[in-house]
Amino acid sequence: MAFYKGYEPYVIDCPYHAILLEQTKPDESPRMLHCGATIIGPKVAVTVASCFYDKYFKRPRTNKFFMQAGVTFRREAGELIEVDHHVDHPEYNPNSTDYDVTLVFLKEPLQFSKNIQPATIPEEPVTPDKIGRVVGFGLTEGRDFRGLITHYESVRLIGIDAPLYSQEKCVGFYEGQPEKYHVEPERMFCAGMLRGDSEQYKCPGDDGAGFVVNGVLHGILAFGTACNGRKVPDVYMNVSAIKNFILENKDE
Repeated sequence: MAFYKGYEPYVIDCPYHAILLEQTKPDESPRMLHCGATIIGPKVAVTVASCFYDKYFKRPRTNKFFMQAGVTFRREAGELIEVDHHVDHPEYNPNSTDYDVTLVFLKEPLQFSKNIQPATIPEEPVTPDKIGRVVGFGLTEGRDFRGLITHYESVRLIGIDAPLYSQEKCVGFYEGQPEKYHVEPERMFCAGMLRGDSEQYKCPGDDGAGFVVNGVLHGILAFGTACNGRKVPDVYMNVSAIKNFILENKDE
């Protein structure tokens, strides 16, 4: 994900946030950032299922994954633990954006501290008056030495405050877009600033980050097109609509 010209939080302000790294070579440390994730227990986090699938061929990735938590800057150690397995929503299809959610289980438990804490699952759906916090490390837009727009991986946490839109507006924003940007209003919502209205919007890099209000996880970042120049907000899986899957499987 990360965010162009967002603010710069510290992990103590969002201790539920983690990132998923892929180990591309057996003899090297995991470096390739794929997704954000939200910690919901000592050995479990939630993110998008598409994180574990090749985006072009829709095949499961075969390399090892690790989760890093408790860091404001990428160079910090924090906690780095290998992923044991993940459990996708049974309705998830790699060729669709619907039900794009998975539970990530770690081989060892996280040690909770002021920098590592779980978010909670909502008891009630998020209301339209709420503004969510979304953070990440992914691609950030900037300019190179020639003054040309470029994208680079953020070295520190970047965040945005993301206001909600009505479901009617959400569907309308993506009307006529390719099928990969299909909005299912029963299980998704739109949030975030529109490009042009604000200099805070998502770019690619670590989808799966949480839309969090006062420590409660209400959304999981699924997709967005603002970094492509389209004036639309980002789309989130609505946790309230899929929470039965999370609650029934998170303690396996």
